[in-house]
Amino acid sequence: MGTPQLLNNDDFCRRLPILGRSWERESLSPMQLLSRGIEAGLTSESDDPGQDAGDRVMSLAVSRPIETAQSDLLGLAEHTAALADMIVWLLRTGSPWQRPAPVRLGNHLWEPDSFLGPDGTLRRVVLCDRWSEDRATAESFDWRTLEAAIYDMPMTLVVVVLGASRDGRRHGPLSKGYLHPVSQDLRFRKRDGGDFCSTWNTCYREDFKGDREEWLEAMTEDGVLEETVLLHPVEPEESTLREVLVLLAAEKLSRVRSTSALPEPQFQQCFDPIRQCPFRSCCPYFRMPSETNGFLRVPAPHPATAQETTWYYRPRA
Repeated sequence: MGTPQLLNNDDFCRRLPILGRSWERESLSPMQLLSRGIEAGLTSESDDPGQDAGDRVMSLAVSRPIETAQSDLLGLAEHTAALADMIVWLLRTGSPWQRPAPVRLGNHLWEPDSFLGPDGTLRRVVLCDRWSEDRATAESFDWRTLEAAIYDMPMTLVVVVLGASRDGRRHGPLSKGYLHPVSQDLRFRKRDGGDFCSTWNTCYREDFKGDREEWLEAMTEDGVLEETVLLHPVEPEESTLREVLVLLAAEKLSRVRSTSALPEPQFQQCFDPIRQCPFRSCCPYFRMPSETNGFLRVPAPHPATAQETTWYYRPRA
């Protein structure tokens, strides 16, 4: 089965998709924790998908180790759960998000990462500290975005700006605000552009006594909502480039699937400070991942039905 993440892994290091077919790290990063909570909420059948997102985060936090230097693991989990809840509550305006049908890509089954938008186009959620032209360019060449070529459909990136991560918390409007010392009004930005003085109290979403509507209203009034949740359209590739991308994806999948022996290590990639390889604790030292050194077996993928094509390419409310 082919996935955008498999191709991203192959672009990074040819060992990564081979090892990743059978193993994953037992521990989760805070970003993985948040992402899995958001996905659970977006696809939930519940009447309160935001609550489901937060519940998923808390469930994972008590069942899997978390990769963090923070000692307050409960505080980190509650903060992440509150953030997941708020994001899903903002993004889910109707029925559960659905993925497009898997398609046949040459001899492989392509399992999509993106979702179908209400207008019949594709959409994917991008979580980032901040959004910039450089980040937009990088996301455009991510296989999770290039998936649009495989489906020959436009895609919209739903960009969620989280703010900087410090001390186990996100310092952005979705999770952090300020309370007036007397009136307890919630604010995010002073209208004169200055900073809040020391008498204003920092308030994180998980500690806020009000509901989600109050938090959203305050974000809207201070003009930070449109800077926090953005829609970035990605135009479909012209036909010739699209065909090249589809052929490239099929060829890369064939090579990865036919590789049994591990390729040579790429040591510089092992310790990349931006994208941290999950196998860096064992692979560069020529050790295989196992249950005894912090890895879990990846379950076999469930069979899926391919759509025939002509290609060969939580806080509480």
